[in-house]
Amino acid sequence: MSKINNYQELVAERIRLEGELELQKVILKKEMNGIRTQLEPFANFVSFLGIFKKTEKGFPPILKTAVGLGIDLIGGKTLSSSNWLARGILPTILRSVANRFFQKKTVD
Repeated sequence: MSKINNYQELVAERIRLEGELELQKVILKKEMNGIRTQLEPFANFVSFLGIFKKTEKGFPPILKTAVGLGIDLIGGKTLSSSNWLARGILPTILRSVANRFFQKKTVD
């Protein structure tokens, strides 16, 4: 960019920069939509498991604590030789499945 000498050059530079900004916004929106479509199967899987859903208030907290401790004790021994990803994700999935199971049993 060369040095701006007068008001007309300043206005022209502002218009050029605004156009460049709009172009960058369009590119960013396209990239974000591409990322969303790529992550959609993962989001569907997470919503299927219900990991991030809030539990209902009728679920007894003592049972939830017992299930969590049981998964930690059993999972800690069986997953000790697994990689860090399995040790981090599997207990969460098991807790979610156990919570759903006990919620269905308490509702019935």
